[in-house]
Amino acid sequence: MYRSITGTRSEANEMEELYRDLSVNDGEKVYLSDGMYLYPDGSIR
Repeated sequence: MYRSITGTRSEANEMEELYRDLSVNDGEKVYLSDGMYLYPDGSIR
């Protein structure tokens, strides 16, 4: 089960920027920890 959290557009931009900083290949999810991944759209699942 995934929980969606809506925030301001600036928060979404920050998560997308974090994704760009951490990603090795564009479009690939980034493993964070404990089974959580950061996706290119800035979502965490």
